[in-house]
Amino acid sequence: MVPDWAKRLLRGTVIKLNACADCPLGRVHVRWIVIYAILLHLAWAILLLVDESVAGTPPVSALTAVVGTPAAVGILLFIASAALVGLLMRSFRWGFLLLGPQQVVLLHSAMGSITAILAHSYADGVPRPWAFIAADQFPNILTAILYACAVAEQGRNHG
Repeated sequence: MVPDWAKRLLRGTVIKLNACADCPLGRVHVRWIVIYAILLHLAWAILLLVDESVAGTPPVSALTAVVGTPAAVGILLFIASAALVGLLMRSFRWGFLLLGPQQVVLLHSAMGSITAILAHSYADGVPRPWAFIAADQFPNILTAILYACAVAEQGRNHG
């Protein structure tokens, strides 16, 4: 038997996209992008514990520049993963407060990726063509954008 909290988490919140109400893709599960971001941040945090060279990747280096040390970034990423609790909240206002820190981390990481693209170099100094870095870092940028859209849409539906 699956617990209620797991059913709510996996079921996701189905929203209708106004721009595409008639198309088959007019319904989106908001929670999947949040779950993806949680898993991404947990992976980064665990990898930082295993090897501090992860701090040389563009999204993590942008966080390290603000927070200071790779260990502090790892703690920040674990805290941002508390968004999982926000998914389980019935009250959108409290859930939104728990999703906010993860959004800040995602946006800052995306800015690190954009910086690497514009500098034609990874954070650890490895030079590459901008298109190479863009192809590599695009998922980080897209995740930040989709997460922001999902939280905004969720707020509009519950606000």
